[in-house]
Amino acid sequence: MRTLCLTVLAFAAASAHAAGAWAPAAKLDAYFDALARNDLSSGSIAISENGELRYQRVIGFARIHDGRRDDADVVTRYRIGTVTQLFTAVLTMQLAEKASIMLDGPVAEFFPDLPKALKITYRDLLEHRSGLADYTDEPAFTAWRTEPRTHVQMLEFITQGGTSFEARERVEENPGNYLVLGYLLEKVYERPYDQILKRQIVDKLGLQRTYMAGTGSAALESVSYQPKLDGSWGAVPDSDPSIHGGAAGVVSTPADLVRFMDALFAGRLVSADSLSSMRNQDGGSGLGLWSYEVAGQSGFGQRGRIDGFRACVYHFPQRKLSIAVTTNASLLPIDELVDEVLDTVFDRRHQPPAMTPIKLTASQQAEYLGTWHSEAGNPRDSPFRRFRVPGHPVDMRILAGTDAPVLRTLDRPYVLVPLGDDEFLSREQGILLRFYPRTGELVVRDADQAYYLRRSR
Repeated sequence: MRTLCLTVLAFAAASAHAAGAWAPAAKLDAYFDALARNDLSSGSIAISENGELRYQRVIGFARIHDGRRDDADVVTRYRIGTVTQLFTAVLTMQLAEKASIMLDGPVAEFFPDLPKALKITYRDLLEHRSGLADYTDEPAFTAWRTEPRTHVQMLEFITQGGTSFEARERVEENPGNYLVLGYLLEKVYERPYDQILKRQIVDKLGLQRTYMAGTGSAALESVSYQPKLDGSWGAVPDSDPSIHGGAAGVVSTPADLVRFMDALFAGRLVSADSLSSMRNQDGGSGLGLWSYEVAGQSGFGQRGRIDGFRACVYHFPQRKLSIAVTTNASLLPIDELVDEVLDTVFDRRHQPPAMTPIKLTASQQAEYLGTWHSEAGNPRDSPFRRFRVPGHPVDMRILAGTDAPVLRTLDRPYVLVPLGDDEFLSREQGILLRFYPRTGELVVRDADQAYYLRRSR
């Protein structure tokens, strides 16, 4: 967990909705105002319904210069990481529809030097069931990810890594699968991925702010940030555009992403049969699409990360609603943000948290005090997803303070900021804590993970 001293974000509301024009808009605005006041996230969101953009909001900054923050707006672009894979999946399905490839054909057709190339199919790559090595696991990846790499070099990393399981044995998310698919597209079309993307998707849909990293206007793109130990936001160096290709190389905006998703589910990019195959989760994942359940609604989409950026896009067919979120600096897990927004949209009775800092008396603090230890498993009653067991045991002591509890870990105290509803913010460590006093449970979250702790008896 990293130290972070937060300052108040500048925030701006987009003009995509008029006051009262869309029922959830006022509640959503209040929620994003709260995120901005507490400096929990910097990013952008768009929601469409029946193919019409219904809500758009931006909070935070595009970049920081000498301590001065440049506000983001609705045209600010963000790297979308592995959400790129949804574009690559659509392009691959278009190839299959033209019979340029057979989904169940072996990758040896174009990549004979890959390990077990005769056994691995293009469908296996789409479903993350190939067993190929993940190039981001290469030991020196963090050292060279900002440097240019050729296709040959990237394929060598994957080849040298061998396979970790037999094809179709299980599902294991791996950007290497989609990097290979991106190279496949370039071989078949005999042109770079960015040109294929532009001709086959971007120009067809009029996506004005979607392109491959390194091919657009850097001045309109945001920079990603993460907490530094001195309490400031530190810029995260961008991965070189040559590295991620069809796995994680696209730049976009939420408005473009929901338009893309609406077009996909309206049959404007692939056939009904292809879309059905993409949605099918029988093998553990779809072809580029993953299932997403929230507030009793079933959706499909992708989530991703690259450097300090986080992104996601989902479509809910029953509601004909699409949502996309991008962030370039955040303490809030993107799943939590999306769930809160969708709960508000799908259930008009739902009230997002106000997150207004309060003071607690000694008696009010009592139910949070004690020693908390990390545990495997999930709390019995929690809305949070994707729990992770930390690499080493986490111990937290919560002690009484003047107006709020104090977190003591690693022999150092951190004053917690109570936000109501058993929720606390640790500004210095850049984490959020949600207590469940009745069951003696605690969820600790940072931008990517949630950790489960229990109180010692």
